[in-house]
Amino acid sequence: CYCPGTASEQAGKTSACQGCPNQNLCSSGATKAPDPAIEEIAEKMLTVKHKILVLSGKGGVGKSTFSAHLAHALASDATKEVALLDVDICGPSIPRIMGLEGEQVYVEDNLAVMSIGFLLSSPDDAVIWRGPKKNGMIKQFLRDVDWGELDYLIVDTPPGTSDEHLSIVQYLSSARIDGAVIITTPQVTTATTSCDEGKSFLSEVPDSPAAAAYHSIVQRTQTDRQRHRQGQSTGTDTDRDRAQGHTHTQGHRQGQRQGHRQGHRQGQRQGQSTGTEHRDRAQGQRQGQRHRDRAHLLTCVVTELKRKRFCTRGSRNNYNIDIRK
Repeated sequence: CYCPGTASEQAGKTSACQGCPNQNLCSSGATKAPDPAIEEIAEKMLTVKHKILVLSGKGGVGKSTFSAHLAHALASDATKEVALLDVDICGPSIPRIMGLEGEQVYVEDNLAVMSIGFLLSSPDDAVIWRGPKKNGMIKQFLRDVDWGELDYLIVDTPPGTSDEHLSIVQYLSSARIDGAVIITTPQVTTATTSCDEGKSFLSEVPDSPAAAAYHSIVQRTQTDRQRHRQGQSTGTDTDRDRAQGHTHTQGHRQGQRQGHRQGHRQGQRQGQSTGTEHRDRAQGQRQGQRHRDRAHLLTCVVTELKRKRFCTRGSRNNYNIDIRK
């Protein structure tokens, strides 16, 4: 599916337009009117002799590197004025490739660069924009930048075929683009052939630098995973040992407390038993002493009565004596 274009009769009506935020606007016909910015850009580009686009269907093929070297090669002629425009809004790499920092836009006297990277407060800032805002930025680059007299304007585009590519072609439609350089990679290689056949180049060409790099990554990943697991295991064992030691300490303390309580209770029982025995013994001793005292008193009374002859002969059981007196 591809966008039919805002000026097309099918704008907003095809299956590719489903889900597009501008579908209603395109289907209304309002977008079929020519964008006034196109004529403004065409007038601005009158001072630029040649306009060259650098494209690719995928990323990582060296598109920005090629654009930078092409600009340097054309600028090697001191009589030529060259400019390099970076329309990769979300991934501006041209300033770094060209060795530019801050607001410095000139590499040499005859080689200038323009990129959204110059507008960011930090190289680490991310640009997270939707299509309309990207298109507005590209329109500003083409219309509002003072390009001056140029022999070559090289436009480095982002990977793929999306908003940036459609916009740059549309905005330069009246300015006449001289051509485009499409960066590709050779597809008839062992790696891609193996993948197309459902094979892995790791087994097909195990001694290749790419295979060695993959094996190195896998080995580091496995090592890090083992270290992570060992760390978790060590931490678990340590926690378990601590828990067991804590449990043992609690058990020891609980055993001590129980032993103390049991010993105290047993001591109390033994003490109570001993005290009871002592009390019984003392009571027995006191009773025995009273009995002995009574017997002694009785003996004294009987002796005294006999001496005074107050009693008659007969059995001791017939004596009517109250010893309490």
